[in-house]
Amino acid sequence: MHYVSFFRKIGSMTKDRFLVDLPEIVSALDHFPDLTADEASAHLFDLFQRHARSVEDVIARGASEHAGPLFRGEVPAGSLLATCFARGDRVEIAPSSNYDQHVTAFVDRLSAPILEFAMDHGAGQVLFHGGYCLEGANYRFVNALIESFRSAKRTRSEIPFMTPHNVAATMEVSEQSMRQQLRRLRDALDPLAVMLGIPLDQDSFIETKERAGYRLNPAWHEIALGDIQPPNPAASQE
Repeated sequence: MHYVSFFRKIGSMTKDRFLVDLPEIVSALDHFPDLTADEASAHLFDLFQRHARSVEDVIARGASEHAGPLFRGEVPAGSLLATCFARGDRVEIAPSSNYDQHVTAFVDRLSAPILEFAMDHGAGQVLFHGGYCLEGANYRFVNALIESFRSAKRTRSEIPFMTPHNVAATMEVSEQSMRQQLRRLRDALDPLAVMLGIPLDQDSFIETKERAGYRLNPAWHEIALGDIQPPNPAASQE
């Protein structure tokens, strides 16, 4: 808006007024070795005038394209057209909506979701809230990483990555089969994102680091089996 307003004033200026109102132009006149001061000022005045006409042409085309909204007063108060056609030099700009900022601030105040799982070694399952579980080869993949995860959590240290060779050896499969299983495991976790209501990418549960290997994501918490799966009344009676 300041840009358009500036060149609107330039367009109505005489050359003398141009030099008076823009003293920085005068200070530049002796930096053109091939021109006299008068010639330099004439060239600069013409340059600014041509640019002012270009700005005017843009505004004129906008006014023509939006003639109806201009007539009905429907042009947004903060737009360039409203600036140019408002009375006086001051334009009252309607406050912009800060809905997005409110939503962002609200989400930022929410605590990060706690991602929890439990290992049921007897049943060969990895359990999550909502009754979802991983089993079979998916369980074995997680089980291959669980001890280093637990050890690092106990000592409050960085969870190490396990090389592909060691993961495959622990699972007793080839490295190619292990990588194929990792893809299946990540596909199997897709329903979990819906059940927990949180976004999960491919590293959300099993992290991969090039030339380092794999590990369980440190953001996850292993909890007791009873905290995920309620006790079986029949088993307690026995």
